[in-house]
Amino acid sequence: MTQTVYKRMIALLLFLTVCSLSHAQNLEAQTEMAQRFESKVRPILYERCFGCHAEKLQRGGLRLDSRSFLMKGGDSGIAVAPGEPDKSLLIKAIRYDTPLKMPPSGKLSEAEISELTRWVKDGAYFPEAKTAKPNRPQPKKPVPTHASAAKSTFWSFQPVRRPAVPILKRTSQVASPIDAFLLSELEKQGLTQSPAADRRTLIRRASFDLTGL
Repeated sequence: MTQTVYKRMIALLLFLTVCSLSHAQNLEAQTEMAQRFESKVRPILYERCFGCHAEKLQRGGLRLDSRSFLMKGGDSGIAVAPGEPDKSLLIKAIRYDTPLKMPPSGKLSEAEISELTRWVKDGAYFPEAKTAKPNRPQPKKPVPTHASAAKSTFWSFQPVRRPAVPILKRTSQVASPIDAFLLSELEKQGLTQSPAADRRTLIRRASFDLTGL
């Protein structure tokens, strides 16, 4: 294998790793935003805003129960400028910074204002949903008897625990706790670990993973 091919393969491996990490981080960020919206933001909008700005009633031509309506705004203009809470009419109104004060029945708490401000600053994430009502915890259904018995022993129903790292007879090949668990099972079977692969073998395996046989 030439030096050029080797460098190209290393570059490809690095590129795929970066892409994988970036994708995972994006998914994690989206999941966090969705969870925060459903647990923090939607309940505030539902309890304090949707009574006057939802499907049944749109005071001032403003509807707040979906992202499309949120971006459209009302008679006074666009309600939210994603990423810019200080320029968003919605945030100015709930802060009582302008003659337009929302809700007119009473100012939101500082915690609620802070939550909505953070929501707009983070991009005003708002999933298009069939219902604007926040999700409420559903009562737990009774588990059938046979399922209850399985739940007490089946591995996927057990709480996550940190197991103790096995104590080995030989520790020269242990580079991490994972190695200890693997070598422990090998010792039980009377087996030993294979020797470390050389660079040529590792590159060959990487090429099979990337290009196939």
